[in-house]
Amino acid sequence: METRLPATELEAVRSCFYRKQLIDSFYALAEKLLWRNEAAAKCLDAAIARGIIVPEDELNGSQLTLETIALLSLEVPNGGLLQFFWNRPAWIERVPESLRSVGLPALADAFERSTAELISRVGPYSEFRKRDSLQAYSECASEFSFDEFDSAYYDHEEQVYAKTIEFVSQRLGDFVA
Repeated sequence: METRLPATELEAVRSCFYRKQLIDSFYALAEKLLWRNEAAAKCLDAAIARGIIVPEDELNGSQLTLETIALLSLEVPNGGLLQFFWNRPAWIERVPESLRSVGLPALADAFERSTAELISRVGPYSEFRKRDSLQAYSECASEFSFDEFDSAYYDHEEQVYAKTIEFVSQRLGDFVA
């Protein structure tokens, strides 16, 4: 199934690059290219329904990179890296590769360092996750600290937007047929 937008949408996509704020361009691109792109959104929704969550066999690498960074950028400012882990666990493995793909190796390294403890202690984390409650989330937050990544993310937030926008502009053919 073709998940890129049709060429007739190219001008609408290009208009996303010219918003006043980087954050506005970033989310306009994610929305236009993925979330309001019927084919891509259908793949994302179907993968969730099948329990796969990450539709690696249906979206191309550039689409997956944009989705990964967009999800990270939705969750981290709202509740830190723990919230990303809690709400988007299937996307965790894609984060370092995606950050490096857009040119943010230092942030990818901070992600890997910050998640090393959690990954080494996946048993305790999975016990919190199984309970899937606000109480379990709160207990998990007191057990694991992602301060290093959260600080690094905020230090690089504008770069996340700028580099991802640049990534999309250089690979427009991966998003628009």
